[in-house]
Order: sequence, then C-alpha cells, then structure tokens
Amino acid sequence: MLEYLLEGGWIMAPLAFLSMLSLAIIIDRWRAFVKTGDETEEFRRKVIASLSDGDLTRAVGACQASHSPLAAVTLAGLKKYRKMLLDGHTVVEMETVVSKTMEDYAPRALAVLEKRFNLLVLVASVSPLLGITGTVVGMIMAFDNLSASGNTGAVASGISQALLTTAGGLLVAMPAIIAYNLFAKRADDYMLVMEEMISDVISFTSDRSR
Repeated sequence: MLEYLLEGGWIMAPLAFLSMLSLAIIIDRWRAFVKTGDETEEFRRKVIASLSDGDLTRAVGACQASHSPLAAVTLAGLKKYRKMLLDGHTVVEMETVVSKTMEDYAPRALAVLEKRFNLLVLVASVSPLLGITGTVVGMIMAFDNLSASGNTGAVASGISQALLTTAGGLLVAMPAIIAYNLFAKRADDYMLVMEEMISDVISFTSDRSR
C-alpha cells in the first residue's frame, strides 16, 4: 500500500488525508445514530406513558433527562403548552402554537445528527477531482519523458501515476458517497419519528384541554 502511495506522487497525500477525514466522520456519525436510536424507543415509551397518565411533570422530566434531538423537540412543545395553559389560552390556540413550536424546532434539533454531513459531500466531490488532476499530471509526465528520451518505455511511470491517482480518487469518494446517503436516510427516518411525537403531544394537549 505504501508503495502505491509513493508511486502515485504528491496527489496521494491529500487523497490520504481526505480518506482519513471521511473515515473519522463515518465512525462519528455512526456512533451518534446508534446512540440516538438506542435512546429513542425508551424515551418515547416513557413520554407516551406519562402523557397517557396525564402526568405532564413526569413527561417534562423525561425530556430533561434525555439528550436526544427528539427529547429537545418534545420539551419545547411541552413547555410551550404548559405556559399557554397557565395563561388561559384556548384549545385551538394551544394546538396551533404548540405544533408550530415543535415543527420549527425540529430542524434545529435534527442538525445535531446531520453534523458534518457537508464534509462527507466535500470529500465525495473533491476526491475524484484530485484523482483527475493526478491523471493529467501523470500524462504530462509521460509525454515529457517520451519527448526527452524518445523511448516509449519511459512513459510507464507517468501512466502508472495517472492510473493510481484516478483509482485513489474513486476509492476515497465511494465510501463517502455511500455513507452520506445511508446517514441521510437515517436522518429522514428520524424526522418521521419526530413528526409522530408532535402528533402525540398535540393529541395530549387536545385531550387535556377539553
């Protein structure tokens, strides 16, 4: 492997850096999604059970004890509902405002999971371009060697560099593209869970306010 990196020339250095950056982000985001997924079901169970019992204080406590994005969105809605209830607002007003509060807060909470997604896109975009750059540099070297020596065998090193950098760029880009799409799908699925929780909270506010 080291032999290929050296033979590929200086272009392989930024490609190696992008590869390590991509790997670090993938591991970080994978751990974040696993942790959030483990917490989500238990959190939903506690909150829904509390709301079903009409215990708003216990539901708020469950939100405050969790650090998941879902808990942050739910807490925002429950706090808004509690404040409006004390202020004597109508059921329709509370449903509308609580729903809007949670929907507006959801993208901000989801941003915690989508952190560094842009860097994966950057790696996936830049790596092939670096590979193409290495290809061009390698072909220039090949023709320079050919013109200088007149021996076709002298072009081998330049062509080898061109092929290695192209392959390197693609190999770095592919995991980043795959990981980004998988994580984006997980984020979309989590957004659906948030929407379900919003519906649960709205149902609670309607039932409790009548």
